[in-house]
Amino acid sequence: MGLLGCIVGCCNSLGVGRLKTKFRSLTDRQYLITNNVFVLVCSLYQCVVGLGIVLAFNHNFRKSSGSAGISNVEERNAGTQSYMAQCIIGGYLTIISIMGIRAAHKVNIQMLIWYYWLSLVAIPLLFLFSVISLDFKDLLEGWISHRWDRVEFDFLRRYFCEPDTWDNKCTAPIKGGPGYDTTEEWCISEYNAKDCKAVRDAAEEKFLDFMGTFCNFNGVVGIVNMLLLLMSLKLVERTLTLPVIMSSMLDAINWLLFLPIAFCIAIGFFFNEHDELQVGDVWLKYLFFINGGCMFFLALLGIFASREKLRGVLKFYALAMGVVVLMLGLACASSFVFAWQISQIYGVKGDGKVGEVACRSELYGCCCCEYEDGVLADEELCPEWTREEIVHVVEADFKMAGLVAAISCLFAIRATRACTILIHNLKDYKCVYL
Repeated sequence: MGLLGCIVGCCNSLGVGRLKTKFRSLTDRQYLITNNVFVLVCSLYQCVVGLGIVLAFNHNFRKSSGSAGISNVEERNAGTQSYMAQCIIGGYLTIISIMGIRAAHKVNIQMLIWYYWLSLVAIPLLFLFSVISLDFKDLLEGWISHRWDRVEFDFLRRYFCEPDTWDNKCTAPIKGGPGYDTTEEWCISEYNAKDCKAVRDAAEEKFLDFMGTFCNFNGVVGIVNMLLLLMSLKLVERTLTLPVIMSSMLDAINWLLFLPIAFCIAIGFFFNEHDELQVGDVWLKYLFFINGGCMFFLALLGIFASREKLRGVLKFYALAMGVVVLMLGLACASSFVFAWQISQIYGVKGDGKVGEVACRSELYGCCCCEYEDGVLADEELCPEWTREEIVHVVEADFKMAGLVAAISCLFAIRATRACTILIHNLKDYKCVYL
């Protein structure tokens, strides 16, 4: 009781009870301001961390490659795209949160409406970012392993490798690299030693443990930020009232549909890399194209019909969008089923050809892909990547497609709901003007 009494006494002395009472007395507008302060903190973290990693990688590349005359932009930027995306998302959310704070403080209705719809755009991006951070660690492991000896990793090898090995033994290439059959053969030839692989593996394991923790924290921050944004949307609805939000909902949601439209079309093109797969997924590529095309047509139709108050056209829109919801649901479920099937067909004990898939996907460091079909056996194509690593890459593709389909489906459901509300308001050719 002594320790518990001290804790309770400290809390009382800090005025926690009074703070709790004061917090309960806040209005929705004050809650919105407070909530956006937390969003601002999370967003600044995402922006600063993403920018810091990008700058560190690029600075190290220039420093390490300047004397060698390397100026390949693609080489310099390899591996930093995801953190650049994190920086952009964080920067976007920083601006949005500041807008929300100002709009709530000034009680600017128009700015609050803009804040509402711009926040709605950020939520799916945060969701994707968080899931990738938390669930795609197998993909990260393969990405790091095949780039460990690159100049971007010099500053990391200095920290994680054993002393005085960061630029020699710790850079041992996978399977020895060109001209060697094994890493041990390379190690003997270069340094008259046999422990290069052990040195590299130990450093990689330490770095992967660190990155696992870092990615988990990043993902949690993203989820917290997403939940805060969802709370902000509810607070805006309570502050402005739902009818005010609904007055611009269908028009706004149709413009927002261009985000999932772009995602679906991108996934369709991306699935061209899977032409060599033996799981019968070709139709899924076309399903994403169809979904993207249908949403594009319906978005334009919805914008026109909502502005012209064409009730008959809106009924067709709602029906067609309902069909799109079903197709997106099918695409989502099928993508996750294919992700499971990939492990069964192409797994470690599977017999599916993965070499051709690796070459078609242009995985980093693949050799022998320039030969015509049939010249080399499948196992001779891209020997640098193991079957398990290639499977993880393809599996991640299908998981990403499933997530995109799920998010697109939510947008389509929201658009259908907005349309039905507007149809109800237009009943008997009457419209609710606010």
